[in-house]
Amino acid sequence: MANFNERDARRFSLSPTVAVQLISRELGRGATYHLPSSLLQKYTNLLDEPRNADDQNPIHPVQVNVDAFPIDISPFVDWLYGGPEVLGTILRQPMFPCVDQYKRLWNLACRLQAEELKNQMVDHVQSLEFDNGFVYIMLGSENFRPTRPGSSALGDYMCDKVAYEIMDKGWAQFIQVAGETWETLMIRDDLCATVIKRLMEKLRSAWLLKKNEGELQDPATQMTCKWHGHTEKSKLDCPRDQAEPPRKKAKTTTEPGVAEK
Repeated sequence: MANFNERDARRFSLSPTVAVQLISRELGRGATYHLPSSLLQKYTNLLDEPRNADDQNPIHPVQVNVDAFPIDISPFVDWLYGGPEVLGTILRQPMFPCVDQYKRLWNLACRLQAEELKNQMVDHVQSLEFDNGFVYIMLGSENFRPTRPGSSALGDYMCDKVAYEIMDKGWAQFIQVAGETWETLMIRDDLCATVIKRLMEKLRSAWLLKKNEGELQDPATQMTCKWHGHTEKSKLDCPRDQAEPPRKKAKTTTEPGVAEK
């Protein structure tokens, strides 16, 4: 399903275009894409105000730190027109060769202020099988968390999912699933402390939730916008904006005990 219907497509085709390109001091200018201003306004926060017919092709440069962001925005343009269906193609399978694709696309979404792209990436990751590839991407996510408000949604979801699996099936099962990825983490001092700290925080939150409400819900089955970034308007437009189902309350309180190691 594309990001827009036929009616929107006609409206976008009549919209004045904006020439968008990323600029790097070291790599120079990236390719220029002439995109409908109304499409950019719908899916990004790049434009402060609507473009009019007398302002046909203004260059809208975006300064880029070459060490953190790519200057190629073609994956973003593919998504802009193709929507959720193209994400799997952009991110590619199998997972291991494409962790950089997750990083690049997430950073690009941050730089182009495309919250909807980030939300759809979270939705895509929710559909992934929980295996060593999932854990591999989670570890990669610790390396590309930009310091922008709301930019941690992907890493937060993945850590929530790992915490749930550990609480539900235990550490031994998790380590078996993670395989060599977990072994790699254990010898990476730069990553180990950060990831373990976050997992412990998530595990504590999961344990408290289970203690107070009696059960845990698999994050992969939560079809809400809990891990989405929204404005008030975009939240109303989100198909996942719905009340979470009621949870059962615990009848008894048990002693604390995070699943066995």
